[in-house]
Amino acid sequence: MNVKETKLMLKYLPIIQAILIKGNHGIGKSQVVRQVSDELGISFIDIRLAQNDVGDLKGLPFQGAGRTFFAPPDWFPIKSEDAVSLSKSLNGIDDLKKSVSEITAGKFGDKGILFLDEINRASKEVQQAAFELVLDRRLNMRDLPDGWRVIAAINDNADLYDVNEMCGALISRFCVIPFKPTIEEWYEWAESANLHSAVMAFTKKYPTFLDPTNEMIEKSIAETERLFDRRAWEMLSNGLKSFSTAFEKKSIPFDIMGRTNESNGFLLLMAQGYLGNICAVKFAKFVELEYKILDAEKIIESLDAEVEKHMKKLVADGKIPEIASYNNQIVDYVKNNITTAFNAKQSKNLFTYVKLIPNEIVSNLWKNLLAECNSVATKWYENDHAISEYIGKVFSI
Repeated sequence: MNVKETKLMLKYLPIIQAILIKGNHGIGKSQVVRQVSDELGISFIDIRLAQNDVGDLKGLPFQGAGRTFFAPPDWFPIKSEDAVSLSKSLNGIDDLKKSVSEITAGKFGDKGILFLDEINRASKEVQQAAFELVLDRRLNMRDLPDGWRVIAAINDNADLYDVNEMCGALISRFCVIPFKPTIEEWYEWAESANLHSAVMAFTKKYPTFLDPTNEMIEKSIAETERLFDRRAWEMLSNGLKSFSTAFEKKSIPFDIMGRTNESNGFLLLMAQGYLGNICAVKFAKFVELEYKILDAEKIIESLDAEVEKHMKKLVADGKIPEIASYNNQIVDYVKNNITTAFNAKQSKNLFTYVKLIPNEIVSNLWKNLLAECNSVATKWYENDHAISEYIGKVFSI
């Protein structure tokens, strides 16, 4: 199932139905579950059972009213009435009473998702301890609140991952979702998450470097080598942004996207740490020879603070040939995509761009627009007094 289909299942299956999401690592299994909790406005508790022993799930034993009770783990949401009865049994154990009071006050909420990530990495004993949670929605006889759903996730290929088999009886209690997000869905998410433009440009041109094959995964495990995947591209994007910020603050002497010998060499080293050698070499070479932070579509359709900042830097650095190349792209874009007139947003973006670049470059752009796209250029000039006044001043200087 893709992301859209999976979200429908997570939102609208009966709440008592436990769900198991399976798929390769790094494709966004845990992220899609967290997105659903955010979209529904409910709580999200992420538990890694592989990091727990059986006793961690059962909780701390204590004596009260002549009987033995187990205090539930602090991550386990329980019903308010259970919290009250538990509090009455604590016999002066103040720390536990305070914790129970917080639960009663709604610390976890009446609705949420209890997410058991990588459940098949847990030991057999822990899986058995979780059996009651999945089957009966309770732990040590204490029920989950009615508005809570249990969701688990696994890396499903035992030949590729260090995982333990799951009991058939446990699997039979789940609705199993084979999670396969589409490339288009990842691009849409990556745009909304503002991944670095170099990452976006590369993965769109070379989509085969988005998801590794099973053979690649098997080889990378055998050789303990890093390998690209969707999570790796997000991590690399964060790394690139962090280094760009450090350069802007003058903490480091080079711009990692500066396409100098120093920056190219360091970019390759960074990319190898996230993508593996083959993909890193391809990415570094792409940045060196093909990548441009801007194109005509971005200038016309979505000019933002990042573009303005980049243009100001180009002007300050005197990179007139690069600016002139954007003029040529703009003329081609208008010629091929705009048939009658700019809309309000396009007009505003182009005017912002014009005010950022040197007058001689404005003159060149205007002449080429008139020559290649006369009708569109004329309407743009005549329909906005601020634009016509600015263009007139450029030619009067």
